[in-house]
Amino acid sequence: MAKRRSRARHGLGSVFKRKDGRWVAQVCAGYSADTGKPKYRTAYSRTEQDAKTNLKQMINELDSGQPAPTSRQTVGEFLDKWLDECVKGQKEPKTIVYYTMMVNRHIKPSLGRIELRKLQAYEVQSLINEKTKPQPTGKEGKTRKLSPATVNGIRRVLRAALNQAWKWDMVVQNVVPKTSAPKVVKPEPVYLEPDQAQKLLEQAKGHPIENLVALAMGTGLRIGEATGLRWQDVDVENATLRVQVQLQRIEKKLVHKPLKSASSRRNLPLLGMALEAVRAEEFRQASLKAKLGEKYANPLGLVFLNSEGRPLDPKYVDKHLKQLCKDAGIPQVSFHKLRHTAATHMVAAGVPLALVKDQLGHSSITLTTGTYAHMVPAAQREAAEKLDAVLRKDVKA
Repeated sequence: MAKRRSRARHGLGSVFKRKDGRWVAQVCAGYSADTGKPKYRTAYSRTEQDAKTNLKQMINELDSGQPAPTSRQTVGEFLDKWLDECVKGQKEPKTIVYYTMMVNRHIKPSLGRIELRKLQAYEVQSLINEKTKPQPTGKEGKTRKLSPATVNGIRRVLRAALNQAWKWDMVVQNVVPKTSAPKVVKPEPVYLEPDQAQKLLEQAKGHPIENLVALAMGTGLRIGEATGLRWQDVDVENATLRVQVQLQRIEKKLVHKPLKSASSRRNLPLLGMALEAVRAEEFRQASLKAKLGEKYANPLGLVFLNSEGRPLDPKYVDKHLKQLCKDAGIPQVSFHKLRHTAATHMVAAGVPLALVKDQLGHSSITLTTGTYAHMVPAAQREAAEKLDAVLRKDVKA
């Protein structure tokens, strides 16, 4: 029989150590209406202090009138229910795919069989710690290590699910906040130097994504915003474009989706090579229409199409972009790095961060500052040199 080590308030609960070394906090949560026997809330911990903390929390919850969880549903069963009732049909398609992948690939294999109401923080921590180690790929002898961002994503999804379980009174508490995750070190953005950008533009001449690349570097649009740009959103005469929608693949079909936030919806000036790119695409699309004849169709009214008159898939764009970079003898970058290229050179040229934020459609100036702060000193130095030159000129005059 387990040895009792300490007692809490008389008649309410106790803390004791099991033979397997675990500490148990147990409190009477009422009596069965059928048998009259007491019903207990129980929480397991690795240390006596944690057990006492759990006991105190359970007592406070009982005093506040919170019902005791009685379901014997497993973590896996609950996660399936959570995905069906709180994620599918409620979240964006990409979010649904992400949550489902995190649950089925990472969380359920490790925690799925544990009874939901008995899930402990140390078990979640063990999952997190295990995911920081090299993971098997399915190929003999080969492994890969998950990034800290991915591990944090696993923790974040489980936390969201257990928060719902707590709201439904299926658990006494959400144990995930008691765990820690690996620190995510944000890398400095990768971008092309002006001479590298010029080489890429030269290499892309005549390619189906030539004008898309030019527009991206001239505006800093996201890939979905650029590939989803519609002719109705472009005003060539007044040199402006409206960023209203994005192109996403939903159930194997490219469709327009609303942008996530109000800050993402914006009006931008269409100047220089960006304006030239749209005009060139207008001419290219007219030639494509003449070439394809009745086969030509553009039901979404897109500005950019591939050589067969279909929407540009993000995978197609990135694949050909990296090949163009390779052929140009410059670092191979993704489409998102073209966005970084535009933003980095705007900051370096002295454009105020508030204006860069609006150009990129960031939700906050903090995001802009955190991403491009490394370029601010250079811009400040250039501004100081320009100020000095103006003042010296005035003095000489």
